[in-house]
Amino acid sequence: MARHERGHTLVGRPAVLRFNGGLFAQAQALPLDQAQIDLLIHAGEANWRHVEPAIFGTLLERALDPLERHKLGAHYTPRAYVERLVLPTVIEPLREEWTAVHSAAFALHEQGKDAEAIKLVATFQVRLANVRVLDPACGSGNFLYVTLEHLKRLEGEVLDTLESLAACRTYSWK
Repeated sequence: MARHERGHTLVGRPAVLRFNGGLFAQAQALPLDQAQIDLLIHAGEANWRHVEPAIFGTLLERALDPLERHKLGAHYTPRAYVERLVLPTVIEPLREEWTAVHSAAFALHEQGKDAEAIKLVATFQVRLANVRVLDPACGSGNFLYVTLEHLKRLEGEVLDTLESLAACRTYSWK
């Protein structure tokens, strides 16, 4: 990491300002008895796969004192609001790009150029896998979770197409 001098990094770019919301500035360990510790251990061993992660943002927000929450700017953003931002800015442009790639790959397949079609789809899959997303809320991660969920759905379509093209190439009757 470059050292900062007078607001600029050594490579000449402006330094990224940081902030500290102070959420854990006065953190204290809660007094827990053995039964409560055992309960936490049991919860940690549970399978949380089917629990909507966004619920934890709600729990965090409600656990904070309302005045402290306001001071910190801690606010849970519901999934519907997150999707109103994520879908048009991240997912829809990628989906449009995927539609164009899919159409081009299908055209190549129809011409018997399965290797080229596979390369085209695989290139898009690599691009999709390298998408980086910034959480504008810097909160519980709900923006990141919702975006990842939609990206993984799109990636599933891309991988299904790759699998189909590979099968066509392997078992071609031409």
